[in-house]
Amino acid sequence: MNVSVTVAESGIREMPTQRRDALMTFIDCLMLDTDINPFCYDPVAGSRVLSGKEEAVFDWISVNYLLGNFVGKRLGVKEPLTYLST
Repeated sequence: MNVSVTVAESGIREMPTQRRDALMTFIDCLMLDTDINPFCYDPVAGSRVLSGKEEAVFDWISVNYLLGNFVGKRLGVKEPLTYLST
């Protein structure tokens, strides 16, 4: 199974392009190092930065999963937690 890396952080999205590209190249190098990474990394798929919308969806899923909103155990929460991120 090949894996790719997805990075989600608004600070990375706001970096100058040259600096962001250098960071993503560094991540690719780390992921290709079998002494560090036991997974089969696909350099063609590579790594990428999530958009703000994609990051918000993963945040929403993560928070609601941790609150137990997807398994019928609601921990006192009536509705799934929703928030806006800038």
